[in-house]
Amino acid sequence: MILLDDHLARDFAARKLPPTLDVTEDELSTTNLWLFRLVNALTREADGALTRPIDELARLRYQLTERLEVLTVVPMEQIVWSMAERREHHRAAGRPMSTAMVEALAAAHHLDAEIAVAAADVGPALHASAEADGIGFRIVEP
Repeated sequence: MILLDDHLARDFAARKLPPTLDVTEDELSTTNLWLFRLVNALTREADGALTRPIDELARLRYQLTERLEVLTVVPMEQIVWSMAERREHHRAAGRPMSTAMVEALAAAHHLDAEIAVAAADVGPALHASAEADGIGFRIVEP
């Protein structure tokens, strides 16, 4: 199982995942907050960091709606305790993480998944925390 960040979930929806992520669709997941961030970006008409590379925003919105059902998303209530514990553990070790990052780490543990992030959006604290927890972390070039 591979947990995609919001940029890679966008690429998945547009059928433009980099070839280095050679996986079947049933092996893909994302998080609630990364999914929210992506959908929020797609609701804006302005040209933003997540929507800039997409030629036809309307087409992506339609594809995303259809393809979201394929991604595994762990319900937040199943991992909130793990999120809180991991956040405190890693903060004490000098690796403070945002809520989105700690959700990704907890979801990766829950799913026994590795985390894949777009090279343009690597969070060093998440990378270090995943490494400390023995979670695979893949930085994906376009």
